[in-house]
Amino acid sequence: MLGLMKVIKDRHEKYADIAERYCVDVNTVWRWAAGNANPTLDTARRLSADYGKPVEYLFSEVKEDENPTLTPAGSEALQGETTA
Repeated sequence: MLGLMKVIKDRHEKYADIAERYCVDVNTVWRWAAGNANPTLDTARRLSADYGKPVEYLFSEVKEDENPTLTPAGSEALQGETTA
């Protein structure tokens, strides 16, 4: 299962609602979720931002219990640093 399909299922969203939000046909959303088509890069980035998941996660095979989230840009560099 692709990450996008998992996110859609986990949120109990309808393809029709997603299609309306992204101004595409319902079948287009189904093809994205099934891995039969890819959205434009801009749409993929928007999906990533809307769902809080990396683009790579949304469009790759995932396990049922996998659930990564986006981290704020640069947060990796701040880990372990202390402020005075």
